[in-house]
Amino acid sequence: MYKLIIPLLSFCLLYACSKDLQQQEICIDDVCIDGHWNWLESYGSIAGITITPETENETKKLIIDENSFQGFVNDSMTVYTGYEYVKTDELETFTNDSLVLKLESGQWYAVFREANKLILFEPCADCWQHTFELD
Repeated sequence: MYKLIIPLLSFCLLYACSKDLQQQEICIDDVCIDGHWNWLESYGSIAGITITPETENETKKLIIDENSFQGFVNDSMTVYTGYEYVKTDELETFTNDSLVLKLESGQWYAVFREANKLILFEPCADCWQHTFELD
């Protein structure tokens, strides 16, 4: 009897662990947003300004996990909120992409992913495009 219970328990534990690992990835159409992201630059406004950590003398970081969206400026937390990552046409007038990050705080971003870069695009005519690199 014990010979049967130990393999069965081992299988159950391995299955439970692998299921938890699968739930940690936040992806739609192979565009994943989970991870630790360091700010590279932001581009926007009517003037078409580009700002970087060097020009602003500050660092920014995002931590996105299955439960929260966290933002940091110079290692101080500035945002901690829940979010929803969805595929929708609600931002159709601002972007051709349909992947949207909706923060519980009310902000929305169109989401683009290029290799190890995450681009968050604010949905308005003169808003900002923020580029982050996977840590």
